[in-house]
Amino acid sequence: MSIETKSVGGQRHYYRTADPTTTYPSVTSVVDGVAKPFLQRWAAGMAADLALDAPDYIARLAAEDRKEARRYLTGAADRYKRMRGTIGTRVHDVAEIALRSGTVPDVVHPDVRMYLPGLRAFIDAVQPQLVRAEETVWSDTYGYAGRFDAWLRVRLNDDWKPDPDGTPRLLLTDLKTSKSQQNSVALQLSAYAHADKVISADGTESELPAFDDGAILHIGHDGVPTFRRVDMGDEVFQHFLSLLDNYRWGRITSRRVLGDVIWQGEAPA
Repeated sequence: MSIETKSVGGQRHYYRTADPTTTYPSVTSVVDGVAKPFLQRWAAGMAADLALDAPDYIARLAAEDRKEARRYLTGAADRYKRMRGTIGTRVHDVAEIALRSGTVPDVVHPDVRMYLPGLRAFIDAVQPQLVRAEETVWSDTYGYAGRFDAWLRVRLNDDWKPDPDGTPRLLLTDLKTSKSQQNSVALQLSAYAHADKVISADGTESELPAFDDGAILHIGHDGVPTFRRVDMGDEVFQHFLSLLDNYRWGRITSRRVLGDVIWQGEAPA
């Protein structure tokens, strides 16, 4: 039984092909509901920079079609996020190849090239073993699904530092190429770890293992790699569930709580 995704209210939802009417929101869609006040300032700044960098073009566009000029300016942040998302996908693809083979492939695409030295340094220093990658976790218990980046087995000493003679530890790992590391990754990993099952590409279902911890491999815009532990325990998971409740309220329950009009007066003369 395969798993597919579709957009519901502009957000990614998962469903089984045998039961397309039952859809579950993606973990990332739920986590995106975390309040990020700084994003409003950032989006406004992106629009302002565009207006300041191309004033003549914006003025001509506004003279021809004011609505289109406004749409173009207000869409600056979304266009940037889509572009960064494409870059992130490319880096993820290269990282999976590298983790499976132990060798980082030579990639000439300029969007990816800057991340390769950091990826090579990580593999050389940590010597991770890829257990599973890019598969779907599913929770009928709570009603969500998602796609994790990787399960990595790494040998670490008692201080949790790379050591070829250390203890093998299974880490649920997320790869990020954002400018900075965000603590919301803990919510994401916790949701994956607490799901009911993992479903492979051929539809095979199996139980999730007991992870030793979560981890994030972050390679920022400066190319510097950082591999760090991430708490994905019960407390973090409870916060994810509260976000899931908020998600359902905003996109499902709130849209049906106002019923039929019982009575309405006339507008004043």
